[in-house]
Amino acid sequence: MTILMFIVHLIFSKYGSLQISLSDSLSITSSIFGSLMLASRLASPLHAFSLLTVSVQCFVLLPFLTHTLNNKIIISIFLTLSTLYFLLIVSQILSYVFIAIIIFLHFICPYWYVKCQKYKDNIYGPWDEAVITS
Repeated sequence: MTILMFIVHLIFSKYGSLQISLSDSLSITSSIFGSLMLASRLASPLHAFSLLTVSVQCFVLLPFLTHTLNNKIIISIFLTLSTLYFLLIVSQILSYVFIAIIIFLHFICPYWYVKCQKYKDNIYGPWDEAVITS
C-alpha cells in the first residue's frame, strides 16, 4: 500500500515549476509528511529511512534537476538503467518484466499508434467550416 500510494502521488502531482510558491512548498511538505506517515508502518527503521530518502529525492531534488537540465533524455536513460540495475539485484524476473514494459511502452505502443493512423476516419460536418459573416 505504501508503494502504491507513493506511485499514485508521483503520477498525479505537479512538479514542474522552478519557482516555488507557497502552495508548491506545501505540496512538497505534504508529500514528505505523507511518506513519513506511510513509513511509520514499515517493518524496520531502515525501511522507513529508505522510503523517506527516496521521497526526498523524488519530490524535492528531481524537479529541480529536470528543470535545470535541458536534455531530459539523459535523465530518463539514467533512471531506467539504475532501476534496471537495482531490479537485477532484487529479482531477475522483475527485471525482465521491467524491460518488457519499457519496450512495450516506448516501441510497440508508438508503432501501433502510427500503424492505426491509416484507419482513422474523420467525420466532416458543418462544425468544420468556419465562415466569417459580416
